[in-house]
Amino acid sequence: MIFFAQSLFSVLFYTLFLMSDILQQAQTIKQEIIDIRRQIHQNPEVGEVLPNTKKIVIEKLKEYGYEPKEICESCIVALIQGED
Repeated sequence: MIFFAQSLFSVLFYTLFLMSDILQQAQTIKQEIIDIRRQIHQNPEVGEVLPNTKKIVIEKLKEYGYEPKEICESCIVALIQGED
């Protein structure tokens, strides 16, 4: 039982550490994300065809180092891989 409690504590501590790191990283790009949202909302698009929004999202994903792929008219996919 002690081993289980120590393992659980280790997992929880590591998870909290990662969450803290993620929150810190999110804070560094908070204003940029707000600016992107405002840019998208200044030029509203209706329906499922969103060429301007799609263009902005693809540009930003490429800027962040991802390789986005357009899989249909209104869908973009980018693979996010962890470090192993």
